[in-house]
Amino acid sequence: MKLWPRLQPSVVSALTWCGIIVLLPFINHWHWLLDLLSHFQLQVVIAQIPILLLCWYFKYRKETVASCVILSIALFHLSPLLGWPSHSKTESEHTVKITALNVLHSNSRYSEVIEYLKSEKSDLLVLSEMTPAFTVLLKENFPDYPYQVHRPREDAFGMSLLSRHPISEQDILSGGKYGEPILKAEIDFAGKPITIFGVHPVPPLGKNASASNAQYLEKLTELCRNTETPVILAGDFNATPWGDQYQRLIKNLDYTNCALGENTLTTWNRFMDFSIPCFGLMLDHILYSKDFEKKDFKVTSDLGSDHDGVSAELVLKP
Repeated sequence: MKLWPRLQPSVVSALTWCGIIVLLPFINHWHWLLDLLSHFQLQVVIAQIPILLLCWYFKYRKETVASCVILSIALFHLSPLLGWPSHSKTESEHTVKITALNVLHSNSRYSEVIEYLKSEKSDLLVLSEMTPAFTVLLKENFPDYPYQVHRPREDAFGMSLLSRHPISEQDILSGGKYGEPILKAEIDFAGKPITIFGVHPVPPLGKNASASNAQYLEKLTELCRNTETPVILAGDFNATPWGDQYQRLIKNLDYTNCALGENTLTTWNRFMDFSIPCFGLMLDHILYSKDFEKKDFKVTSDLGSDHDGVSAELVLKP
């Protein structure tokens, strides 16, 4: 028991910080820094498991109870992503497959990304951080996608959409304070129009960047509200499902995230080409309006990017 007096200050400090973080999703609309810290619910769960075992082993009841409470609240935030997937069993010719990937503008493993995108055999590809060089390769390697929209940039905010189906309307709008693009395209899918938005706001790292992220998602919400066709949103949102701006978007639009119930907790978990799941965040999403049902969802990693690719099959309701 002599070890506990040396460990107790560190354990109490960790419990305090974790206790603060699990409460932030309830108040993260107050300040951008609270919102930023609220994204780390998975890390709280990972931290609380050894802390709980340690407190239980040393029979410190108050710390054990505190750790159980903190762990329960963090799991409550994560719970929509956990469980048994609910997939549509409907066989329909109106099934659209979407793949979204932040390719990472400094990525040099072009061949692996191209091989992955081809292997998915998706109807729609939504790609962010597209550079001019990678855009040229896409045009050369994807003849099966005759309908393409590109806005390449040398920085991290280029974007591309590739479609097997005709694009009847297209537009690239400015979303945030820094001109981050929102890619909008109306697709003629099996004789029915659907609209897809390619999404990639700035990471909310700082007061101005957070304001730009909020402005972007507010603009996206407005565009979706004014769209009469079935809608799909896909891309790197730079927001977790318990972030303030993400929650506002979901509440205002009543859209569904394909990751619900899929036990996928991270899509961004790499640094310097190393996978570090314990520091990962769920930033990449495919959301859909009530006009669709989810048929399948999966995540693919190790593509030379710091993000995983996300793919979903959606059935368009009659």
